[in-house]
Amino acid sequence: MLTFATKPSRNWLLPAAFVDIWQRGHKIRYVRRMRLLVLLLLLTVSTSLADDVRLRCIQNILSTYPEWGAIRVENGVLSADEVGTELEFYTEGKLLGHIKYTRDGSHLDIDYVTIFPIDRGKKLSEVFLYEALKRNPGIKSIAGKLSGTNLEAFLTTFKGGQSPRDAIKNTPAYKIRAAMGYSKINWEKTVVNPKTSYIYLVTEQP
Repeated sequence: MLTFATKPSRNWLLPAAFVDIWQRGHKIRYVRRMRLLVLLLLLTVSTSLADDVRLRCIQNILSTYPEWGAIRVENGVLSADEVGTELEFYTEGKLLGHIKYTRDGSHLDIDYVTIFPIDRGKKLSEVFLYEALKRNPGIKSIAGKLSGTNLEAFLTTFKGGQSPRDAIKNTPAYKIRAAMGYSKINWEKTVVNPKTSYIYLVTEQP
């Protein structure tokens, strides 16, 4: 014998068992929607925090070197066999340097950063990377081969008796990325070979 719901509702023609199943299904859908809402909220907050970190970093740079506030950015011209994006940075008609990168989903691979010797040591690398990240929202990891001053910093620290991991953390490239929220090193993808001076660093958001 079927038992009907005694509480008047729009489902009064349905058996109580069916009503109970429908109500539980409704609650499950509600919980799933709430979980999705919370996940989206956390993702938005996380992205906002990462953007705030990068913004504070660049504001500190521009306050230290106010002359860089007038930097103009233009897209570089790549050859037919090149892929990716190159940005050129100018101030008062003077070319400061370049950054070339390739984006793959949420991953940014930096091909090279070029700064002319006369302008080195003025935190332009931070400005270049910040501009690349600003033009590519949603980046979760950054990679690139260490060369020049970064390779020199690594080798100096490594030859001084530090471990390869500590030596990497002493490079300007790592410090810049860490300041912008990419402090976690992906050791599975990072390649360190001091003998051949080949260092490929992959950092991620924590």
